[in-house]
Amino acid sequence: MSRVIDKINQLFDRSGLRFTLITENLPEQTFAVVDFSLHESLSSPFRLEATLTCKSPEIDFANVLDSNAAFAVHRNGQVERQITGMVTQFSLISTGRHVSHYRITIQPPLWRTSLRVNSRIFQNQSVVGHAPNSYICYEIEYSRSMNVPTTLSCISSDLE
Repeated sequence: MSRVIDKINQLFDRSGLRFTLITENLPEQTFAVVDFSLHESLSSPFRLEATLTCKSPEIDFANVLDSNAAFAVHRNGQVERQITGMVTQFSLISTGRHVSHYRITIQPPLWRTSLRVNSRIFQNQSVVGHAPNSYICYEIEYSRSMNVPTTLSCISSDLE
């Protein structure tokens, strides 16, 4: 089965394309990307799903779930695009004599806000002024660069 992975890598090497997926708690060369799909839109967080192969059938799921991950598209040895996020799902698809197949989902840390509902009322702040208070419990970095006028009151609710 490792010959199949080598053949896939040779095919991508000829086209100049290579896809990598790295998680923070495992060595860089742990996974080979078999296929992936990326769902992006303007009004919702991205979702990247990938099928991976690995020579080790004994991946500790606790080291992968909720860890940071980076997916990259390489062309002729140069990174063309990189998507970073956190692992929100990880599962074993199959295991054979030489290779195991896994399914992974990567989403931005903002995804955590969908796990619970939180409502708040803010007074005498701008709409973006209360955002740091909303995101701090999710450990999401937030910055703003524009000035927005304050409002008398604002009701805030997490993503649903």
